[in-house]
Amino acid sequence: MDQCGGEERGDGRAEQLPVEPHPTTGVTISLLSLSARHCLPISPPDTPTFYLKLAKMVSRTIPRLAGFVYRENRVPYFQRLFQQHDGKRQWWKTGRSGALLYPYYVSLWGTALITTYAMGRMVFGKKTFFGKE
Repeated sequence: MDQCGGEERGDGRAEQLPVEPHPTTGVTISLLSLSARHCLPISPPDTPTFYLKLAKMVSRTIPRLAGFVYRENRVPYFQRLFQQHDGKRQWWKTGRSGALLYPYYVSLWGTALITTYAMGRMVFGKKTFFGKE
């Protein structure tokens, strides 16, 4: 018996079954005899072929999962929207502009005011935002 429970041959190796590549992936798996099924040594895949097939599969799947295939072409709509002469700034023309710009303005002006306040305190010798020191 070998370490996996398979029958050993005279040379100390376990008896192996014939090796055939997998029909779709091309990965070759070497199997021990049927008595040693619980301990299957798997040979590493043929690296270039395996990774090329994997990349091909993933490159077709990920765009479909992300919703980029068979989408409506929105370029003419946005082109008309942004080329209208309606007096609005370009960054305010979409419906989502406020959701993006108001938090930006709060962080921009808030940071400017806080740093100006802190610099004013530093000029007067205070090293903290509030308190005596």
